Amino acid sequence: NSDTFEGPYTVAFKVPQVEGYKGNVTFKKTDDNGKALAGAQFRLALKANDANPAHNHGDNYNETATSDANGIVKFENVPSGHQYTLTETVTPTGYIPAAAQDVTVSYGNLIGADGNVLNAITNVYNKTSVTVTKNWNDKDNQDGKRPASIIVRLLADNKEISMVTLNEGNG
Repeated sequence: NSDTFEGPYTVAFKVPQVEGYKGNVTFKKTDDNGKALAGAQFRLALKANDANPAHNHGDNYNETATSDANGIVKFENVPSGHQYTLTETVTPTGYIPAAAQDVTVSYGNLIGADGNVLNAITNVYNKTSVTVTKNWNDKDNQDGKRPASIIVRLLADNKEISMVTLNEGNG
């Protein structure tokens, strides 16, 4: 008793759904002196040109994260192997925002356009210049009380960051 099969047959198999690696991505937010900056907010968004369903497994990752007191920024469950745009959306007061950059996520690491792992993003303090002009309002020292010099102190957050002495020769 043997069964024989003849002819071409079509067999349908279910294709298993495989979800790619998802991991946490962290980096540190610092100032140009290496000090941790809290309160910086970033958006990590899947690049539009990487929205191919074969790449994104149905995900359209677009999340925000904020640096903690230690400057650590953490994005969770980020699909690996895709291109993203990393944008600083909130910058700590007094700092220049970091430029948006294209990155690739690879097994929990952010890889920059230069191919290196991105461990930190640095903000530069927004420096300014101050011009001081000394104008005497004493009717050309009619009472003879004009001091020989005055001291001008520049403060930031109530801390002296610069001092200059103005006199007849420089002001």
